[in-house]
Amino acid sequence: MSDEIKKFPFDIGLYGPEPFRHYTVKAAGEVLTENAEHQTQPGPAILQMDIWAPNTEAASEMFEKIAQHLGFSANSNIMTNESVAMSPARDRPSAYNVKFSPEDKS
Repeated sequence: MSDEIKKFPFDIGLYGPEPFRHYTVKAAGEVLTENAEHQTQPGPAILQMDIWAPNTEAASEMFEKIAQHLGFSANSNIMTNESVAMSPARDRPSAYNVKFSPEDKS
């Protein structure tokens, strides 16, 4: 059995141009400051975004930096999974499809 990654005869967007791969990154935490652009209020939430990055470590690092910029602090493990892209890769690492989901405080 080969360790080679199976390639499909059509492009499903999973493998972007080298050296980038597509990831969906998600973590539970706290919105610390209100963010009008993303319509967030302080409190518990889940933050998720899609990221083009060279590897899982870089995707997680990008997630943390973007989360901090948006006033979000992760209080659990950051889950990073390869995923199918909904947007083409750019010429450098990038993130898109940023979503906040408030969690019930009870």
